[in-house]
Amino acid sequence: MITSKPITILGFGSLLVASLFYVSTFTSAEHTSKSDDYNHHLPAGSLSASNTGADTFLQPFKGIGLEEGLNYRVGQALFEKLWVFAPSSTQASDGLGPLYNARSCAQCHVKNGRAKLDFSENLVINPVGLVIRLNNPEFGQDPFYGTQIQPFAYPNGQAEANLEIHYSTQMVSVASNTSVSLFEPRYTLSFPSNHSLHPSTQQSPRMAGALIGLGLIESIDDEDILKWADPNDTNNDGISGRPNYVPSRDTNSSELGRFGWKSGQATLAQQNANALHTDIGVGSKWFPSGYGDCTEQQTDCLAQAHGNTEQQDGYEASDKVMQSILYFTSMTSVPKRVNLDDKGIKGQQLFSDIGCADCHRPSYTLDSKIQALPVNETIWPYSDFLLHDMGEKLADGFIEHQANGSEWRTPPLWGLAYQKQVNQQLRLLHDGRARTVTEAILWHGGEARKSKTQFVNLSQSDQNHLIQFVESL
Repeated sequence: MITSKPITILGFGSLLVASLFYVSTFTSAEHTSKSDDYNHHLPAGSLSASNTGADTFLQPFKGIGLEEGLNYRVGQALFEKLWVFAPSSTQASDGLGPLYNARSCAQCHVKNGRAKLDFSENLVINPVGLVIRLNNPEFGQDPFYGTQIQPFAYPNGQAEANLEIHYSTQMVSVASNTSVSLFEPRYTLSFPSNHSLHPSTQQSPRMAGALIGLGLIESIDDEDILKWADPNDTNNDGISGRPNYVPSRDTNSSELGRFGWKSGQATLAQQNANALHTDIGVGSKWFPSGYGDCTEQQTDCLAQAHGNTEQQDGYEASDKVMQSILYFTSMTSVPKRVNLDDKGIKGQQLFSDIGCADCHRPSYTLDSKIQALPVNETIWPYSDFLLHDMGEKLADGFIEHQANGSEWRTPPLWGLAYQKQVNQQLRLLHDGRARTVTEAILWHGGEARKSKTQFVNLSQSDQNHLIQFVESL
């Protein structure tokens, strides 16, 4: 039906103009899937979005009303907003830095997709969207540099470090008379301040991922994830998915982690707040410091102005701002799958036969609400959202809560069909080293070694069928 009720907009009235290009005026009291067969091609069920070109990852759930659509675009405007150093002529944008990785969320998550890395040269310097996370078993973070390296600084200030990424190549044989060139990154940090990292500090490169279907992921019941956990491999299948229980700032208790490369965050709200704080330097309720990730030892950083204002409830981003960003990230849909021909359907069977689906679990059934929107759907993210040992070649030695240095969360595969369209490139795995699905598979080790070996032993045509299926998701 057509919406006629009064509209309540989350966020600021000045952002309303930015919201008006949303044109849908239809509401749906409840969203219910038809059947598993039908839903298999609609990863978000009846909420799945259409292919709209480069903006495919910037669509709210299908069928939401005008009010929800306007709220979504307000959140998008805040997600894309460029933050500035305090003090500025308008306090609404104060809060950048003093040290930072990017000036907006959208600089890392390009069009809500992955970050963009240029592999045209052997050397990449300070890429936006790839960060170096820091952990120290004794201190919880590096004593001087905190939880993350920030390569950009306030005017006339000194950045924490310069990051250089060098790539070497190695050839790997697949099928008969075929080989693939793999890019192996090597990360080098140079420190202008002459302060080195603590000897016990662990480093982990992390590339910004696509932000689609996050509200759906948050709506999966814990039990539906935990039923696949087998930490001691009691069924002897070689797969021992483990949950990562992490601190929740909302409940002050440990909750099941499901966001981040190692499931380091339990809720989308906390993931958003943490990223805003460490990547951009913007403080909010759960991370209130106006100095971002600066530590007590970084006295020059702490001497800079901050953007905490009464207008923002004493923070740099008020609860209202954070709620608008949460609305945008939780209500972003997943685009419909690319249609499969017979070869792709065969690839789907091969995906299951060689064990890929044992970790990339295809579907979940939801009976929940997202931002007051009733959701009764079967969704198809292709992930078990558990930690798995991926072997030595992908190990970073980084401990994150209960995740060890070789464990990674199974990344969802939905939306993979559109990543090149959105980002003009395909970059897979936690640091973007894989340029194709085949490369990503060949980097698999540990618990996934058996499936990788079976993939390599497939005929060239069967390998192509499996890749075609994955690229349709």
